[in-house]
Amino acid sequence: MNGILSECSTFWQVIAGIVFFAPVITGWIFLGLMDIFVSAGGNPISAAVSSSNQPMIQPTQTP
Repeated sequence: MNGILSECSTFWQVIAGIVFFAPVITGWIFLGLMDIFVSAGGNPISAAVSSSNQPMIQPTQTP
């Protein structure tokens, strides 16, 4: 019984750690992506649109 209780406590500690750290990690990744978009030039939305449209700007005709 003691082993089951210790396993449950460690399980809930892992769950609490994930619940606590998930918003921190996702916020940190989101801030990093925003920083990359802003450093790419101006509005993050316009940077995302321009980066997604870049392959279409290249000419499709081959010489």
